[in-house]
Amino acid sequence: MTTDDVVEGAQFDSSAQDRLTLWHDALELFKRNPISGTGFDTYGSMGRVGGYRDTHNYYVKVLAEMGVIGLMLYLAVLWKMAATGLGLFRATQDPFWRGIALGFLAMMSSIIISNFFGDRWTYQQLDGYIWIILGCVIRGSIAVQEELEIDSLAATVPADAGSPELAAAQT
Repeated sequence: MTTDDVVEGAQFDSSAQDRLTLWHDALELFKRNPISGTGFDTYGSMGRVGGYRDTHNYYVKVLAEMGVIGLMLYLAVLWKMAATGLGLFRATQDPFWRGIALGFLAMMSSIIISNFFGDRWTYQQLDGYIWIILGCVIRGSIAVQEELEIDSLAATVPADAGSPELAAAQT
């Protein structure tokens, strides 16, 4: 579906060819500024490939605009978010928190994959949900940790610590 014909040696269709041209152009920009890039959100205002204002691949865009440093920071944020969701999923048996964590992991997977084909990260309509669900995952992690602390504290208190006789003896 990315070529005009099904014969051998066929050319890419215009949409696929435009994407390849955009990626190649952005990578040329990266080669000129590999460490820090051209600056955040600058590709769109450069008017480099026709009327396109986006690279149609967020990783390539980050690489061109923010260089290796920016891409490593972005990947670290994605990794930390996914690790937080996976940590909650593994830490609890509560079906509610496991569902939140699993849904968040599915969302992160879709974001990681879809950013290869466009910018799904900088649109508030899309990524607002990511941050909201991430907040739920973090709150779930805190709730699970508090529950573990309460359980461990309860295990260290003697069974008769609350008895009236013990309270009278301590006074």
